[in-house]
Amino acid sequence: MMNRSRSPRWERVGFQGLVLWTGALLVLWCQVGVALAARPAPPEDPEAFVVAPTQLVAETLEQIIAVLQNPTLSAEARRQEIEALAFAVFDFKTMSKLVLARNWKKLDPAEREEFVAQFKIYLSRNYGSRLDRFRQTEVVISGARVEPRNDVTVFSTVADGEYAGVQLDYRLRQRDGRWRVIDVVIEGISLVANFRSQFREVLSRKGPEALIRQLYKKNAQPDSESSDATSTETDS
Repeated sequence: MMNRSRSPRWERVGFQGLVLWTGALLVLWCQVGVALAARPAPPEDPEAFVVAPTQLVAETLEQIIAVLQNPTLSAEARRQEIEALAFAVFDFKTMSKLVLARNWKKLDPAEREEFVAQFKIYLSRNYGSRLDRFRQTEVVISGARVEPRNDVTVFSTVADGEYAGVQLDYRLRQRDGRWRVIDVVIEGISLVANFRSQFREVLSRKGPEALIRQLYKKNAQPDSESSDATSTETDS
């Protein structure tokens, strides 16, 4: 009895199978191509790439310290001037996306806009009022590093005063040719990660809409009552 040789795999699959396999491979290739295209290529000259964001951080810190050390300004006037400086260099929309993570997609455009506005006020009230502690300090830029997505982290250290030696790192992202701060890391603790952790319980129990209501409620309170940045309990 003659042994029948086995036909090649593609012959056994048949024409329709080949079409399906080819289509699947094309889809996979397109998905890989899109993913690769979405990831920016690393800068050819990292040292030159970090110059602009480093300069932005250095200039902003210099301006903030000048405001803090201006004896003619009241505490409220200092807070307002520093708030204006911070609002100009912080990307609150990107920060809000990072804080909410997957919950960002659960909000409609109006709710997203409202969250960004309330989160911006919340940050200003909770951290702006504490800046007077740094009136007699000097902050030194110690370097910069290119991160994934071509973000840049600028490293700085408090050089003197009560908080001498404290590490303050600023992560910046370039969008439409403009560098803006998307996170601040204080002694290894990320501001974005910290707020994400604080808001997690409200988000998991009642969703992002409840968090917006909670932020609005806190922002409407006098400063003395809203200074606790760690409390995010919602009313039942």
